Amino acid sequence: MISLFDIEFQKIEHQCREFVEAVGLLDEISFEAIFQSTKFGSVRQVFKVTIAEQTFALKYDSHGGETGRLRAEFAIVQRLFEHFKSQEKVAVPEPMYLSPSGEFFVLQYVGDRLATTTISNDANSTKIGQVYRRAGLWLHHLHDCTPKQEVALFPNWMLEAVSEHMTQAPQADPETLNRYLDVFASEAAQFRGWSGLKVLSHGDFHTSNMILAPGVTYGFDFTETAEKLAEYDIVDFLKSDVLRRDDVTGVDRSGVSRHCKDMFLKGYRHPIDLDVLDFCLRGRLLIDWSGITQAHYAKSAFQRNKFHQLERRLRIAFEAHPRLDKFSSA
Repeated sequence: MISLFDIEFQKIEHQCREFVEAVGLLDEISFEAIFQSTKFGSVRQVFKVTIAEQTFALKYDSHGGETGRLRAEFAIVQRLFEHFKSQEKVAVPEPMYLSPSGEFFVLQYVGDRLATTTISNDANSTKIGQVYRRAGLWLHHLHDCTPKQEVALFPNWMLEAVSEHMTQAPQADPETLNRYLDVFASEAAQFRGWSGLKVLSHGDFHTSNMILAPGVTYGFDFTETAEKLAEYDIVDFLKSDVLRRDDVTGVDRSGVSRHCKDMFLKGYRHPIDLDVLDFCLRGRLLIDWSGITQAHYAKSAFQRNKFHQLERRLRIAFEAHPRLDKFSSA
């Protein structure tokens, strides 16, 4: 929910005028808030700006001048815009202007049809599958931006994240959570020393950071971009399968729909070890489930729904798991 009380209208209007003067546009300006960070409120916002029937996206960070956060992101957008330029079906929004203050930048506005909307609300598996295929194709080209490097897989961070959540009054049943964690730890020990591809990763590649324009898929929001294992970007997007309410048809031992995973990998063609991918997916879902505290569950209908969706997926992922069968009978 965007709070109008958190918008400094005069400041945003001043920024719009700075952009207009810098690029030589002359006309009436109008703008509307289209995003506001739930965590940072008035500090981080995005506006749709209309000038002479042209539309732009203005990203604002009131601390950007001090942190350099938006300057770094704008440089990545410039680099990726050139990289994607030769592609017809995948792209990033065109970078238009970076303020000398570092508090805002402006990109081409490419629409508002987020992948989240289709995945959350559409029951048509064919349409949903096409969203995953488009996401896989976009990520394939991102991961083609820099030379790939083979590095060792270190899964302990996932175990540590779940263990940390277990100290914070999770809503999850402690006995079930401990059983799942024991199975996951046993599997993690076998994956130590395995390798994967280290690539330039989006770092936050979820369904609300992908826009489905007619014929073109756009990725955006590169504030978390860094070199990481390719699997982590894939996991970030595939775990959105949990948004498909009450639908566990075809969910496999990874905890997500086999159909959605297969469609994603039709677009994404870099070599990926599917055992590693399934392992990382189970770990990510376990982290998310254990991270919902009793307080969050009691206060938020969204968190309650998310908890039960994850619970169903994890039951399939772990209770049909041979190591869990062995552990349970021990």
